[in-house]
Amino acid sequence: MQNRKSSTSTQNIRGRGKRGNTGSRLRPPNDSVDRLATDFGNILSVSRSSGLDRGGDALKSFETQEAYRKFIQEKILEYWKQYQSGEHLSEADMKQKTEVEGNIMILFRKLREGIASTERKDSFSLEVYETSLYLSVIFSLPGQTNAITSHLIPSFSVYTPADFLSDACVLVSLVDALVVSHPSQQLYLDRLKSVPIPHLLHGHANSWVEAVTRCLRRQEYRGLDGLTRSSAVDILVSSLSAAPRHSQDSGSSSVPVDAFVPMQQNLVRLAINTLIDRLREKARIVAWRIFRSAYREFKLPVLDTRAWLATGLLLGSDKSGDDSVDSWLSQAASSGEVERKVGAEGQWAIKKRR
Repeated sequence: MQNRKSSTSTQNIRGRGKRGNTGSRLRPPNDSVDRLATDFGNILSVSRSSGLDRGGDALKSFETQEAYRKFIQEKILEYWKQYQSGEHLSEADMKQKTEVEGNIMILFRKLREGIASTERKDSFSLEVYETSLYLSVIFSLPGQTNAITSHLIPSFSVYTPADFLSDACVLVSLVDALVVSHPSQQLYLDRLKSVPIPHLLHGHANSWVEAVTRCLRRQEYRGLDGLTRSSAVDILVSSLSAAPRHSQDSGSSSVPVDAFVPMQQNLVRLAINTLIDRLREKARIVAWRIFRSAYREFKLPVLDTRAWLATGLLLGSDKSGDDSVDSWLSQAASSGEVERKVGAEGQWAIKKRR
């Protein structure tokens, strides 16, 4: 069989051109794809089958990959329809929701394995990896996020045009590193070094991530609060390119990548908000430790003490009349970290550990 690796990467990047004997294997007749489509839920992964089982090589076909991506899209839309209404879920519903999320990621993993086995690098395969990345963050699956990122940036940034990767993809991978390794920034620095210069963030996104890392290093949590509030994040997301900046190989896929762009833009927003919420939570723990060691009590009725605590503990919001500080101190009291001062309304004393 002819070896698919070539000294020239153009065919792999653009996903088209003559493939000789391999092309017939990678692109079976449409009736084969139609037969597989009826059982996509049970399609074998390339790594599990090793090509020995019937249909084990199905996802090595470009056409099957594209049909399978449509199948996954239907599952994603069903998920959003069922679980994104904002209604409170019972414990049983939460368990089912988590199971559905895991199943969606399994489908994407199978598709990525098929793509990797064919060394396919075009706008279709890039969309699969980027969407997988965003969903892994939204579904709180850090192990998958790391696995996807470790393949996505080195592989696609090296073999694709300089403006191919989206800003959103790079930003999500960098903020994820800040969250995972907090308070250390070593993983962030390592991941930043893995991004080739042409793919580095620029403009507002670059300024934002540099400001965030600086605030974290210096423990400037009031500044971090301002950078990560919802109003600031809305500006950040609006400045990003959610889809690849240029799709130079639109003819390589029967599935227009633009068909997934509206959903991917929503995923970008959700993924970034999810990561920022986690980053604020981790920073809040460190900030609270500093407050407890530096102060003996908090007098909320005095001047702007409440607002000062809200921003210093990253409890602030864009809403007026927010009671987040009272809720935080009440929770801290239940864990024995503070106590209300008797006869002093709105005053809390730090309880020192013995």
